[in-house]
Amino acid sequence: MKLRHLSFAALALIAASCTNDNEPGTAGIDLTGQPMRVTTDVLPQTRAGMDDNNLTTFYLRVTNGSAEATTSYDEFTTVNRIDVNSSWTYNPELTWQDGTTPISVSALCQDGVTWDKTAYTAGKAIDISDQTEAGIQTADVLYMAPTIIDPAKDLTEDGAIPVKLSHLFAKLNITIEMETAEATNPITELTVGGTQATATLTPEATSPLTLTGEATDITAYDNGDYQAGSLTGDPATVTYECILLPQTATFTVTATIGGQAYTYVSSSPQQFVGNTPYSLTLKVDGLGYKLTVSDDITVGDWDNEVDLGNGDMNEDPGYTIAEDGTYQVYNADGLMAWATAVQINSSINCTLMANIDMKGQRLEVILRYTGTFDGQGHTISNLSGVSHGLTCDNEGTIQNVTLFNPNLNNEGYDSGGITSINKGRITNCHVIEGKVQGWSVGGIANYNSGSILACSSTADVIHGEAGGIVGYLSGGTVTACYYANGSVTGYNSNVGSIVGQVLSGTVSDCYWSGGAEKGIGEGTGEATKVTDEEGNTWAAAADAMNAALQEANYTEYHWVVNTGEDAASRPLITVKVTE
Repeated sequence: MKLRHLSFAALALIAASCTNDNEPGTAGIDLTGQPMRVTTDVLPQTRAGMDDNNLTTFYLRVTNGSAEATTSYDEFTTVNRIDVNSSWTYNPELTWQDGTTPISVSALCQDGVTWDKTAYTAGKAIDISDQTEAGIQTADVLYMAPTIIDPAKDLTEDGAIPVKLSHLFAKLNITIEMETAEATNPITELTVGGTQATATLTPEATSPLTLTGEATDITAYDNGDYQAGSLTGDPATVTYECILLPQTATFTVTATIGGQAYTYVSSSPQQFVGNTPYSLTLKVDGLGYKLTVSDDITVGDWDNEVDLGNGDMNEDPGYTIAEDGTYQVYNADGLMAWATAVQINSSINCTLMANIDMKGQRLEVILRYTGTFDGQGHTISNLSGVSHGLTCDNEGTIQNVTLFNPNLNNEGYDSGGITSINKGRITNCHVIEGKVQGWSVGGIANYNSGSILACSSTADVIHGEAGGIVGYLSGGTVTACYYANGSVTGYNSNVGSIVGQVLSGTVSDCYWSGGAEKGIGEGTGEATKVTDEEGNTWAAAADAMNAALQEANYTEYHWVVNTGEDAASRPLITVKVTE
């Protein structure tokens, strides 16, 4: 019997079949000892990502599909071809042990990324944030979940194993209409923000994708279809394509035009489903660019896009205001506008829609805050020129935000990285690098009579009474937090890597390395120094802190060991808990 090579049926809007000529009539014969043969379909392709023409490698996994199986399959193979006109080859070739035992078959293709059996079964980290040029093909993962194949009824008529690959992720098509007759596209960059772009992909798992990290900007793909407008009023058009991990998110679209960034913020969370394309049309009106859109959303099949509506673009102040009065902020101007509004109404909520760089900007001091500030996993960089972090006195909730490289100096007075005085709740907040300086100071808060949970700091904490997380604890709680690798210095004994002085309250399941000589300067609490000896590692610390978070009924984020580039200075990070 001749070996039938793999072939792909590239199904676009109309299904079509592309196969090599092979010997027919093999159904019903004894397959024992024969090479396994596969026929593969790629479900409809509507993006500038993977298709049959640029697909040269994919991976095939075969295991037992039945608990009653008398034979054992545990196979992994690479399937290659040189180009679209070449035959497929297997490395290694797979062989049927018998023709009756059900097997489990799964498949994966990620252009430009090598997978082996270990990664396929244990998982691999992926990052789809760069989708320029070839990056969009790497981001577009083709996948078939483990599927039971019964040789007696599921093979094709010529005895091949059917493999149906679909697009594991979603895609957002963004069409921009502009009143311009410029010959070239005036948009120099377009990014999609507000979604998580990193994950662990475990093809063999029941739930193959686990989102990791924080929301980040994704550089979208310009598919080169720019059409100049006319002087008689016909608009110019251009389409960008962005692949998104399946999730529900309030997303943003930012276009850089003439060196200025202009941003659209979705008015409500949007669910992005794998193997589904979404379309969004935005219009530029004159020289102003505000991305707004109607909320008329309908869901269709893979070859019928989900229409997110149409809208107009006008100049934007850096924020939008939701129906409940929440400031949805996506740049420095928007954050400063929120800070100004809070001077009049301390309860105005703020939600970050993107990472924000405050370099060269000054945030107005907020003396008292009673609302909810939700960073949604975003980062505020280079915050400086204020005596306190986000607010002086927090009586509300501050959550899910990271300050990177702050320079906060309140010489002679109290200071804190997130807030000086916390009487409310601070969860999943982090201060990374930079410094916090004052007479009495804490990396997260100087004074705490409220709750601080799942927070961390690596910033330098400088001056009198000092704590890497909290300066003074008076009746509050500090739970499942850590300090690492910075410097905590002061002028007396009230200096600790976690808390400078515990007057009353509880410090539980906190860990530290570096900083001060003690975890708690004065007073008592559970603050353990991590030595990296057996049983006393950051991985063990993460386990203990996660158990404490469960006990505290906090299930939004949990700690994991950091495997990123900054792992040496920041040993643990928080990731969103997925169901």
